[in-house]
Amino acid sequence: MHLINQTGARRRSFGPHVPVRDGRLVLHHAAGNETATSLVTRQKLGTRMDGDALVIDLPVMDLFDVITVRPAPVREDGRGGAAS
Repeated sequence: MHLINQTGARRRSFGPHVPVRDGRLVLHHAAGNETATSLVTRQKLGTRMDGDALVIDLPVMDLFDVITVRPAPVREDGRGGAAS
């Protein structure tokens, strides 16, 4: 997902933006085995399930970020999760 910080948007122009802290991305109808990574920070992000929704804890966002969400790899025995 491409996330764009529009806090600097004004009626006819843009002013200084404000970094966004403590953001969350909520994806409904998730399987629960997904992982999320920030393109800007190149870090794996914290995730948790809330009912059927995957909640992703976002890093501080300056102007933009791109978040990739991928299912966990399937093990040879067919179950989700990383192989051991």
